[in-house]
Amino acid sequence: MMPRSHSVVAASKSGSTRHLAVGDEIVSIATRVPYPGESLSTGVRRLAAEVIRDHLRGHHGMIRIATVLPSGRPVATDSTGPLRVTVSLAHDDGLMAAAAAERCNVGIDVIASKARSSGLDFWLDPGEQRWEKRAGIPGLLWAAKESAYKASRLDTPFRPREIAVSPRGDDGFRFTWSNRWHVVIGSGRLLVDEGHVVAVATASRHGQRSTASAAERAACS
Repeated sequence: MMPRSHSVVAASKSGSTRHLAVGDEIVSIATRVPYPGESLSTGVRRLAAEVIRDHLRGHHGMIRIATVLPSGRPVATDSTGPLRVTVSLAHDDGLMAAAAAERCNVGIDVIASKARSSGLDFWLDPGEQRWEKRAGIPGLLWAAKESAYKASRLDTPFRPREIAVSPRGDDGFRFTWSNRWHVVIGSGRLLVDEGHVVAVATASRHGQRSTASAAERAACS
């Protein structure tokens, strides 16, 4: 089905945090534009720290967003070490987005759909292409796949054709990332407003299933 225009993106452009149901989980998200003189890379980390503080309801320490290499996956820390949340961040065309969750892995992506009018459908299967065509929103499923990739937290290269997405209700989706080594299954939401798509995905922290044989795993160890 076609995702509805959703007020969350527009209401959050000041950076205020919203708590969003994604599948069976509650995720805290916010979006905003950079402050004058603020770079996107600095601003999106500040936004992520604000979202985490709101999600944890009053965390008073200084929150830092570190990066896991080579994937670039963000990790939230304070003076005591890693925090008990997963965090994701993204920016595109001047809009920044961040998400945090405690009980699950979370991924977020933002895309300026008007600037992505061609080329990305190459990475969609025929069913996904039909869904995006019906929705009439270029980049919709690319954002969904990006958020699913981040929520899966496998720290492997992004291969969008390995991630299958299908609609769930008016503004949701399910995803399955399947490759030689793992299968990850999760859920997501699509938020559409003012030329941007924001996709938020969740996956269980214990939901990865290995598809490799014992011999293959031993050969790689």
